[in-house]
Amino acid sequence: EQYINFSADVVLPKIDPNYDGKPIRFYFEARVDRDSRSGEISLSDGTVTLKKDVEPPGGFWGVFNAGGILAQFRYCGEFLMKPC
Repeated sequence: EQYINFSADVVLPKIDPNYDGKPIRFYFEARVDRDSRSGEISLSDGTVTLKKDVEPPGGFWGVFNAGGILAQFRYCGEFLMKPC
C-alpha cells in the first residue's frame, strides 16, 4: 500500500470553542489507490493529526529557547474520501 502525506491550514468558525482567529494546521495521511488499467490514482481513506506545541522543560534546559521546536502530533480521527 502507498500513502501520501499533506497538510491544510484551517481557520475554525467563530462559534467553535477552540477559535482564536489563527489558522490551525491539520496533517493528513491518505491511502493511495491506483487503477491498474488506466493508471488513475485516487485517495480513499486515512488519518488526521494535529500538531500541538509542548512547553519546554524547566531547570537547566529552560535556559534554551525551545519555542516551536518541541511538539507532539495528536490523533484527531479518520476520514473517508469519495470521488467527485
